[in-house]
Amino acid sequence: MDFDLSGLPEELQSFIRTALQGRRKTLLTAETEIKAALQESINRIRERIGKRGVFTGITQELAGHIAEEKVFFASELERITQEGLTRAAYAGLFVGEQTKRYYKEKGLLKFRLIEKDALREAEIIAESTMRKQRIFKHKEFVLSDRIWDVSDNNYDKIQEIISSGINTDCVEVAKALQQYVKEGSKTFAEKYPNMYERMGGRVPKNLNYEALRLIRNELSEVYWQATIEGFKENPAVKAVKWLLSNNRLPGYHDICDTMAYANDHGLGAGIYPVDAAPGKPHICCLCTLAPVIAKDIERGDVANKPPENWEAIKTRLQNTSAFTNLEELTEAQKEKLKEQRHEAYQRRAEEKRYKKVASKIETKTPEEFAEIIKTAKTQVPQMDAWRVDAHTKEEYNNVKLFASKGGSCVAIKPDGDIISVCKNSNDKGTKGSDLIRYAVDNGGVKLDSYAGNHGFYTKNGFEPVAYVTFNEEYAPPDWKKNVTGYKKEDIVFYKYTGNKTTTDWEKLKKKIKHFDDYDDAMKYRDSFLKKQEG
Repeated sequence: MDFDLSGLPEELQSFIRTALQGRRKTLLTAETEIKAALQESINRIRERIGKRGVFTGITQELAGHIAEEKVFFASELERITQEGLTRAAYAGLFVGEQTKRYYKEKGLLKFRLIEKDALREAEIIAESTMRKQRIFKHKEFVLSDRIWDVSDNNYDKIQEIISSGINTDCVEVAKALQQYVKEGSKTFAEKYPNMYERMGGRVPKNLNYEALRLIRNELSEVYWQATIEGFKENPAVKAVKWLLSNNRLPGYHDICDTMAYANDHGLGAGIYPVDAAPGKPHICCLCTLAPVIAKDIERGDVANKPPENWEAIKTRLQNTSAFTNLEELTEAQKEKLKEQRHEAYQRRAEEKRYKKVASKIETKTPEEFAEIIKTAKTQVPQMDAWRVDAHTKEEYNNVKLFASKGGSCVAIKPDGDIISVCKNSNDKGTKGSDLIRYAVDNGGVKLDSYAGNHGFYTKNGFEPVAYVTFNEEYAPPDWKKNVTGYKKEDIVFYKYTGNKTTTDWEKLKKKIKHFDDYDDAMKYRDSFLKKQEG
C-alpha cells in the first residue's frame, strides 16, 4: 500500500515518493549494518569461547575480549547512526528543495534562488542531532551516551548468556549465542531451555532490538524535522499535510489518526500552517508531512478525507491510546487475525506443557537406562518395536541418558548422535516430540533411523541427507523376514536444522544421496555438521 497522495499536485507527488524511498533505504541500510556489526563481533567472541571441552566460566581473558567487542560495537553504532542521520536529513530536505526549484523554474516564485549545498546542510543537521542535549529520566545526555548505553546493555546480556552455559560443552555455548543473535529469545528458549532458565527468563526478545529501535527513531525524527525545515525555507509552501503511514495494520487507530483528521486551523482535515507544523507524535512513527501551496488551500480539495466512522473512532481515542476496530476488517482479515491469536495461544500452551514435562526428565545411569528402554520397548507394538535400538548397559557408558518418570527415554552420544528414542505407551504425559526436543536442547544434532520413522523426525526439525538400503545381514534381531508388516526399510541419516516439514520418504529419496556402506553415509552426513560449526 502506497501513501495516499490524493489532492496533491502531480508535480509534487514524485518528489514526495522519492524522499520516502530515500527514508526507507536509509532505515534498511542502517538495520543491515547494525546486524552485520553485531554478527561480526559475536563471531569473534565465539572463537574465544573455544571448541573443546566443557565451558567452566568466563575467564579474565574472555571478559577482556568481550569488553573490547563492546567498544567495537559502540563505535560502529555511532558511525552507522551518524551516516544514517545525514542520509535521513538529506531525504527530508529533498521535497522542499525540489518544490522550490520547480516553482522557481515555472516563474511562480519572484526571488533569486540561493544555491545551497544540500548534502552539507544534511551533515550539519546530523552533527547537531548527535550533540543535542536530551533529558531521559531526569538525566541529561547526548546521543553518543545513549549509544554507549545500548552497547553496554547488549554485551552485559551476552556475558549473562555465556555464563549460563557453565558445565556445558564449549561448542554448545558458542552455538547458543549464535542462535540467539540470529533468531532471538524464542528460539534460544526452545533449543537451550537450561541456559534460558538459569537466566531466569531475563532474555531480550532480540539482541538487535534496542539498537534498531534507537536508530529507527532517531532517523525518522531527523527526516521529519529536516522535512519541516525544507518547507520553511520555501516561500511557495504555505502549509503541510499529514500523510498516514503506509504500513499500518488494517483497522488500527492511534494518535496519528487524530493528527491526520483534525482541523484545528480551519484549513481542512490534517492541514497545518508551516509555522505550526506538528512534531512526530510517537517513537518510530513513519507517517510523513507533504507540502501544500496557497492555491491548493484555496481550491479546498487538498485536505484528508476522514472515514465515515471517524466520529466513533475519535470518541474511542479519547479513552485509549490505540485500538483495532474489527468492524473495519474484511472477513478474510478477521479470519486471519482469529487464526493468529489461536496459534499464539496454542504455542503458549504447548510451551507451558513442554516445560512441565522437561522439568520431570531425569539423568540415568547406564544400568538404569538399559532397564528403562527394555521395559519401554515392550510397550511398543511388535511391528514397530524392532526399530528401537536398545543397547546393553556397557554400550551406554559415556552417553547422556535421560528418562521421564513415566518410562520414556532418549540418549545422546558425545558427538551429538541421538539414539535409543522410545516413548513408553504408559507414559501419558510425555510425547515422542518432547524426547527429541529435550535431546536437541542437551546437545543432540544428528541421528539415523529406519524410514518408517521418517515423518516423525522431519516434523521435529530433522533433515535427511543420506541413506543406505536395508541389509538383512545387519537387520535387528527382532525384525522378522517374510512376515507381513515387517518391511525392508532404508536407514536414513538426518541432521538437525529446526525446519519442521512433512515429506513422503519414497518420493523424497530420489533427491537424497545413496550409499552402499553405513559408515560412508554417516561420514557424509557429519561433513555437513562440520561445515555448520565452521
